[in-house]
Amino acid sequence: MAPTESKPAERRRNLKKMTATMRRSASFLALISAFVTVLLSNTSFAANGGGHERTCQDALVGNSYDCAFTFFLIGGSVKSKGDCVEFVTGGLSRNFDLAGEVGNLASDYGCACENTGSFNLPDVSMHAFECVGDPNFVQLHGKVESNKLHGQGSDESGTSIIFECTKRSTACL
Repeated sequence: MAPTESKPAERRRNLKKMTATMRRSASFLALISAFVTVLLSNTSFAANGGGHERTCQDALVGNSYDCAFTFFLIGGSVKSKGDCVEFVTGGLSRNFDLAGEVGNLASDYGCACENTGSFNLPDVSMHAFECVGDPNFVQLHGKVESNKLHGQGSDESGTSIIFECTKRSTACL
């Protein structure tokens, strides 16, 4: 029969196990905290244009565009012209939004400038943007060039979209 451990010895052993577990937990939390800090600093770096004075957000926000969309469906396509969209802040995205009507459907898309550069040295595009939103979980990828926008997209059903827009001198009605 093995000798039984005394109560004080058992308490010391349990205390050592608990202390080791707490140290591992504290180390893990410190590692997570450092990782989150790096992510947040890189996110704010990217959100501020990655050191650039101008981003696609600067070129888009506050502007309205008359757009033509072509939706490629099974068996054909549907065109929509004269849709007015505008880029604003304070909506779905922490960056900027595309809002307006496409056809008879009100739309609100959360947008961001396209990421460029590399994984280790990210940057933010001055011309390209990406938006995601309703209706039908649509994603759009576009470029702003002078007073024009153009791009493509798709929705959750696989419908593909192309669009061309011209900057307006007035806001959407």
